[in-house]
Amino acid sequence: MQIMDTFSTVKIPEELHELVSRIPSISVFNAVVAGTAILAFLKLWADEYGAAYEAPATLGRRRVILYDPKAIAHFHAKQTWTYVRTPLSKTAFERGFGRGVFWADGESHTRQRKSLTPAFSIAAIRHLTPIFYDSAYKAKGAWNALIESSGEDGAIIDVQNWMNYISLDTIGLAGFSHDFGALDGKHASVTERLMRKLNDAMEEISTVLLARTKQEMDAGIVGDKEEKSVIGLLIKGQRSESEFHLSKEEVLAQMKVLLLAGYETTAISVTWALIELSRNPDIQTKLRNELIELGPTDPTYDQLSNGLPYLDAVVHETLRMHAPVRETTRMADEDDVIPLSEPVRTKSGQLVENLSIAKGTTISIPLASVNLSAIVWGEDAKVFNPSRWLEDDHGNSGIPAKAKEVQGHRHLLTFSDGPRICLGKHFAVTEFKVGHVAR
Repeated sequence: MQIMDTFSTVKIPEELHELVSRIPSISVFNAVVAGTAILAFLKLWADEYGAAYEAPATLGRRRVILYDPKAIAHFHAKQTWTYVRTPLSKTAFERGFGRGVFWADGESHTRQRKSLTPAFSIAAIRHLTPIFYDSAYKAKGAWNALIESSGEDGAIIDVQNWMNYISLDTIGLAGFSHDFGALDGKHASVTERLMRKLNDAMEEISTVLLARTKQEMDAGIVGDKEEKSVIGLLIKGQRSESEFHLSKEEVLAQMKVLLLAGYETTAISVTWALIELSRNPDIQTKLRNELIELGPTDPTYDQLSNGLPYLDAVVHETLRMHAPVRETTRMADEDDVIPLSEPVRTKSGQLVENLSIAKGTTISIPLASVNLSAIVWGEDAKVFNPSRWLEDDHGNSGIPAKAKEVQGHRHLLTFSDGPRICLGKHFAVTEFKVGHVAR
């Protein structure tokens, strides 16, 4: 069955044509996803065309958009094998980051991911938690000094920049056992290099760190301490004789992705959390009261994970509303049939319960939009409401039944799902929580 005969086709509103034409993108869908208006238009299109529909892309191509939770779960489960990066995306990613786990598909992805998994295990994150606290306390001390030196008028603090400094120092120490010194005022050259010449900077930084770490490990300078960092475990994986070992090029590629992902996404998420807390003083007060009740001691990793329900709610509500990654796009490498939880109507008026996908079809999952969909999360989907995550005396939360159909970390698509679910999700969530509890 041909795709054009199977799905409803989105008609781009006239007022979007000029906007879309100005945005350099490989598809209309990617173009509008960059703006705030995309969430509203995607919702309108989903309401009109159902949980699966087509949107026009450049050069007369078509793209299938999936909103249906069952269809999305099927897609995620078959990533790296049936659904792979498009040739253009794969080439661009290799040039920017090398042939690491983000680039890989199939057997290569499976092998690399198994090599990386120990570096992001619960045990590994538990060892790294003190590093998260150190960075948070450095920032707190710097903020206090700024406030004290500013007199009665108070101080203006560029929160986004400070979140960048925290993230950079944290990923440096936890990821590479290297202190970038951003929180000590050494931020200018590093951050400028990262932002202005990102790939060259990462290549240089990663190569230097890799060489230095290997020399220190060979000389026995750092001993067991080094292997608690991500880079220490990656080097250990590189030296392993197992079938899952990483080559030098693959280790370098993982480091470049880790440096970018660890630096940018957490900083953005924590900044959004602070914005939401400033907008909602009552929520801020509830969170502060929960932390005060805990006492003067910093929470352990286990307390961060299970002992602070309102903190957990604030963090996950932020991740729901402000997903750093907006969408996932892959290409079908073989014919497939995608099941649906609810039927969709074809152009001919027929109701179908599954979608026939031909090899070469491009599939997109609008992660951020699904997280904010009123169909999935209820009419208050665009309201920052951490209480939806809390359980009542009977163990029931305020998460709608439709949202519970969404697979992935805590019914969110923020970290994707399936074999490509974000390896660093526990790292990111723990660092995120520490940023809120440092006293």
